[in-house]
Amino acid sequence: MTRASAARKTVTRGRRKTVQTGDKFVRFAFEGHDYVLDLGRSRVYENFTAVEASKGFAILGFYRQSSPAQV
Repeated sequence: MTRASAARKTVTRGRRKTVQTGDKFVRFAFEGHDYVLDLGRSRVYENFTAVEASKGFAILGFYRQSSPAQV
């Protein structure tokens, strides 16, 4: 989609630019298992497989309580 700007009389494209959020991954050991936490999307992975939601929320909550820097 292209449209002409009335003020500048230039053609601009109607594309959206992606926002760079900088995904943050953290390794975290919980109850004898190693997990990878995706803090940007609030997801928990074990062996590249997503953990079920209720367990993931518990692990993320425990991580946020125990981490010195608030995320």
